[in-house]
Amino acid sequence: MLQLKNVSFSYNKGQTDEIQALSNINLSIKEDEFISIIGENGSGKSTLANLLNGLLKPTEGEVLIGALSTKDDKNLLKIRQKVGLLFQNPDNQIIATLVDEDVAFGPENLGVERSEIIKRVETSLASVGMQGYKKYEPHNLSAGQRQKVAIASVLAMQPDYLVLDEPTSYLDPASRQDILKLLKRINKERQISIINITHYLNQVFVSERIISMKKGEIIFDGSVEDYFSDDKALKASGIERPLWLEIKQKYATKVSEIKKVNSAESLGEILCLLS
Repeated sequence: MLQLKNVSFSYNKGQTDEIQALSNINLSIKEDEFISIIGENGSGKSTLANLLNGLLKPTEGEVLIGALSTKDDKNLLKIRQKVGLLFQNPDNQIIATLVDEDVAFGPENLGVERSEIIKRVETSLASVGMQGYKKYEPHNLSAGQRQKVAIASVLAMQPDYLVLDEPTSYLDPASRQDILKLLKRINKERQISIINITHYLNQVFVSERIISMKKGEIIFDGSVEDYFSDDKALKASGIERPLWLEIKQKYATKVSEIKKVNSAESLGEILCLLS
């Protein structure tokens, strides 16, 4: 279990330019969840991500990964094995000159035996569909492929939680969908908790739980269905209910096929079949 207990965080604490980024956050995340964290710029999403694996330490409260507190520097290596963090731009995370070397870098630094490293590289690249690119130079890959390599590099550490801070921001729409499908598969096959921070509203429908943030506070924490049925939560988030979802909610009890809809595209496909 990953827990935040009464967590607050301020940048430049105690200085005249202090900025309160998070206020009294209480949150629990299990090891097999798929969560979307949404909110406007400045809502505290990225600060929260950096707190989850100890890149930042709370100014108040405590972040616990199991029994390990991020406040204790002696715990940080173990915590970063358990909580992998992926950034927006894969180029900020890829450091080696060949794909397999980059994936091997993390386990090597943990002192993992060579035979086990080779196995992890193979397994992690296969998990993201990049097993045929082991000897490629990352700069010769597409942005989507580089993001997959970055994900494989985190998977090679065998984390329990994978935190992704706007992982599809640099990708085209097709690559975004490809990465989302990949994350969903990793969540199901490896039982790794996926914590996806995103500003793309259509991405939240692959998750089971939404955490909506505003001005450093959590204003909603619950299921996707409950969120989009809650007018108060939507208004507080500054989000309008998607038209396709309104159609689904209106006609799902009358047309059974519409129950399967989870995007505008899938609604279009159903309507074409029914016409």
